[in-house]
Amino acid sequence: VDRLGWTALLHAARNGYTQCVHELLQHDPAAQVAAVNKDGVTALMCAASKGHTQCVHELLQHDPAAQVAAVDKDGETALMGAARNGYTQCVHELLQHDPAAQVA
Repeated sequence: VDRLGWTALLHAARNGYTQCVHELLQHDPAAQVAAVNKDGVTALMCAASKGHTQCVHELLQHDPAAQVAAVDKDGETALMGAARNGYTQCVHELLQHDPAAQVA
């Protein structure tokens, strides 16, 4: 974890390194997906806002409802980030795991 709260998983998800995300999730997946940086950003938010659909899919294999519902310090969710940036495949993947999620 760096001084801004970025974990290896957050960096891997932000950069679309699906294999790294997969490997990191093999070790204590609950703690990994629950980790947030100082702005409250999760690995799922990082991946979704950058359009990394395979990383989103990999992350959603672990506690999907909690991840989809998570909000950062600005009140934004992974779904909002994906929709704002036009990543329809990520939006679809997120809605597959939580059809009740909303973009508001």
